[in-house]
Amino acid sequence: MEPTPIIDLEMLIRVPCVEPYLGFDIHPDGNQIAFSWDMTGQWELFVTRLDSSDPPEQISLGEGAKFAPHWSPDGKIMAYAVDLDGGENYDIYLYDTATGEHTNLTPDSPHAINTKFAWSPDGSQIAYCCDKAGRFDTYIIPSNGGKPRLLFDQPYPDFTVYWSPDGVHLVVVCEAAGQDYWTYVVNVTTGDYHLIGIGGQQRTPRLVFRWRYHHLRDQFWPRMLSYR
Repeated sequence: MEPTPIIDLEMLIRVPCVEPYLGFDIHPDGNQIAFSWDMTGQWELFVTRLDSSDPPEQISLGEGAKFAPHWSPDGKIMAYAVDLDGGENYDIYLYDTATGEHTNLTPDSPHAINTKFAWSPDGSQIAYCCDKAGRFDTYIIPSNGGKPRLLFDQPYPDFTVYWSPDGVHLVVVCEAAGQDYWTYVVNVTTGDYHLIGIGGQQRTPRLVFRWRYHHLRDQFWPRMLSYR
């Protein structure tokens, strides 16, 4: 006698859930949160208040799965990733909260874009990692549209980026040899970079850091807290 399944598999995979891996984002005003949810059977973006005073509001629609919302520093624009063909070759879209308009910032891009992109502190640029050259390098694009600029190009794939509070530098974490991560501080204007390490060792695990103002450099610089 064959065992009776507790729940139909097709029904199980259609149970709605909030996407846990590509990230959610809290609005700069601290009152609302944006996240990706497949309540409709397709991954769409929702916004809800943190005090749960209102039900979640769906803010996206149309083709493609939407993930990884990132609020602009002033909270007026949301950048997010759209997977149009299921191949995880994401495009970066912008949602204008005032007009409700959605715009593709990276239209007709045949290359894969990492979902770990980041707004500049003044909201004028977005940094992201793209495999245009056959591996993931770091690019910067104006947030009002334009041609991306290659900022950082080294032999290993870049993984994620972080802006300094003054917008002068990016920290770029790349997947290096073996299971190591290398962490670079890159000047956004000149492209000059500095590799962070301990005791002269170049190969390090992933860096945990905090930005602090460095009075000798007259700019923000990452302070190493720990490695993992």
